[in-house]
Amino acid sequence: MNKKIKILFSGGGSGGPVTPLLAVLETMREQNLGELDFLWLGTSNGPEKEMVERENISFRIISGGKLRRYFTYKNFIDLFFIAKGFFESIFIIKKFKPSLVMSAGAFVSVPVVWAAYFFRIPIIIHQQDARPGLANKLMAPFATAITVTFEKSLRDYGKKAVWVGNPIRQDFTKLKLSKREASQKFGLRTAKPILAVMGGGTGAVAINDLVLQSATELCKFCQIIHITGKDKSGKENFELTEKEIRLSNLKKQMELYRIKTLSMVEAQMKILKIAEYEEE
Repeated sequence: MNKKIKILFSGGGSGGPVTPLLAVLETMREQNLGELDFLWLGTSNGPEKEMVERENISFRIISGGKLRRYFTYKNFIDLFFIAKGFFESIFIIKKFKPSLVMSAGAFVSVPVVWAAYFFRIPIIIHQQDARPGLANKLMAPFATAITVTFEKSLRDYGKKAVWVGNPIRQDFTKLKLSKREASQKFGLRTAKPILAVMGGGTGAVAINDLVLQSATELCKFCQIIHITGKDKSGKENFELTEKEIRLSNLKKQMELYRIKTLSMVEAQMKILKIAEYEEE
């Protein structure tokens, strides 16, 4: 009888730390590795719960805190939540008994990785951005291996680093869609330039307000696809022109592909690609 392979994933707070891990998970399912059992640990207020459960993955909420790079009393409060998250992770890991722990950043993952190291469980961390974030810096000393998107990141992590690029979902790479088909979905005209604006995995209020303020002038020379993020649509009384399209949610891979197929400009780029943009 083949032993069940248990893998613990962690990440959240936004869609960024979630999407590459979902791509890895998808590949694992396709590789006929045997019986797999996945568990995901994340935050209570991020988009990851819905993203993960949509893929039929068990999800657990744990405590977590953020260590800011400037002085604030919140850092002292969040130390308590990080410690709480560590002991919660100890309990979950002891019960779940994973063979591997994987993370792609996010502060919620820090106590999970520390707890996994306590049990000497192999740990893989993925670095998406060109520069290492504080969460990954805190986890790196305890990682077995660190995969990176950019070749230049190899020197940030030394011998543990492996250059693999950024994992992308298979259904996204295989899907073929013409610009005309994508334009028809959004009711756009193919002859006029299209501007797509998005502000990270959960939206950015400042960018949303700027687009709304500039929409009248922008629509004189382009069409707009505006992905605001949930509850971040900005000025509710702003009269939208018929040439602007505002999306508050991007839940389906097809929606992303249609946007990617169109000519676009992406706002607030933390990583220079939109291969896996999904938001709550």
